Amino acid sequence: MKRIGYMILFLFIAAGSQAQLVVTASDTSACEGTEITIMASGADEYSWSSTVSLDTNAGNTVMTTPPVGSHTIMIIGFDTALNMADTEMISIVINPNPSLVIMSSAASDNNFICLGSSATLNAVSDTGTLASVFWSPSTGLDTNTGVMVMASPAEATTYTALVTNIYGCQVSASKIVQVGSSYPVFSVSVSPSEICPGDSATLLATGVGIVSSYVWSPSATLSASSGTEVMAGPAATTTYTVVGTKLGCKVDTSFTVTVLNPPSMNYTQSSNGSPIKLDETDVITVVCPSCESYVWKFPNSTLQTTSNVQTVSPNEPGAIAIKIIGSDAGGCRSNVTATVNVLDAFAGTPFSIGELDAKQVKVIQNAEVVKIQSGSIIEEVRIYNLLGEMVSKSNGLGSMQLEINTGNMTTGVYVLVTKTNTTEASEKIYVR
Repeated sequence: MKRIGYMILFLFIAAGSQAQLVVTASDTSACEGTEITIMASGADEYSWSSTVSLDTNAGNTVMTTPPVGSHTIMIIGFDTALNMADTEMISIVINPNPSLVIMSSAASDNNFICLGSSATLNAVSDTGTLASVFWSPSTGLDTNTGVMVMASPAEATTYTALVTNIYGCQVSASKIVQVGSSYPVFSVSVSPSEICPGDSATLLATGVGIVSSYVWSPSATLSASSGTEVMAGPAATTTYTVVGTKLGCKVDTSFTVTVLNPPSMNYTQSSNGSPIKLDETDVITVVCPSCESYVWKFPNSTLQTTSNVQTVSPNEPGAIAIKIIGSDAGGCRSNVTATVNVLDAFAGTPFSIGELDAKQVKVIQNAEVVKIQSGSIIEEVRIYNLLGEMVSKSNGLGSMQLEINTGNMTTGVYVLVTKTNTTEASEKIYVR
């Protein structure tokens, strides 16, 4: 019996001699970037392991700066005298810091406001809910708490926002509000101040001294909304405003670009739009009370004139479009397009021989050859279509007769003008 009692006592003593490991941490719930110190006691040797980075894996003290999230660190303590080990686990939670950017309404002007005005400061964070926002210094602020404040300092001041999230983690950022006190001086020229529809005017701002920016409005009909020079192309008379800024202080001025009314244009045709034949004419009369000049655009030529009437007889069949542009005293333009419809037929019988005895010039037409005879030296022969366009020119070469081949000319009626050293004569010829 004594032997049995001794054995029980030995087991009790051995069990009571097991290593007792104690682990403590400087913080088990901290903010991002916090360095954590973990200490162990109750053993002779220690071994540490974790998925986070530790400064050592031995000794009774380790240090770590874990990332955001939940982490577990395992510690094994060894009692060398008893040759026994004990294991403990410790959990650490790292909470995220809030992000912070301060937005300023004065940022577009290099963070300047004009003395007596204010800037809006806005604390922007990626955190859905902020526990608090505190601003300092309070000088010039309408309040020193809240996401948005109004700053109206009398001199340049740097404001700092300290934000705290729901985990108690904090971050701060600063923004300077500078103060200007002198106003910009500038002038605006408009060239021209009156424009025709479709034209544009140049708007030029000229500053005296420093003018940091110009902003133009309304921008819809401008080439740009900022800069010293912009182009304005309004469809109707428009008043524009430009705001000049100097170190936060602003001055604006307005001016008007007047859009003139274009001339009222219409036209009549002697044919009333009915088809004409190759040897007939159509008289086009433009009705434009305020027009002073016209540009007639024929299919193959352009005529500039002050006349509003043109007599035309196209040399080829089909619908011939003639565009007429009328300009008034202010240079404004309108245009109309008249169409002459030409049939592939002649009204009369084409002749082959024409004589002008008084001018001593005879024109003989035989198939594709036109022969000109004169009682004096022929200097040149010109051929025009009935739109007034010159289609051929030949030199007389000091002779009193000349032959011209019309084989490459389009069917129609032409005017042949013969210039001699004594006279000039014209005759109508037909090309079949």
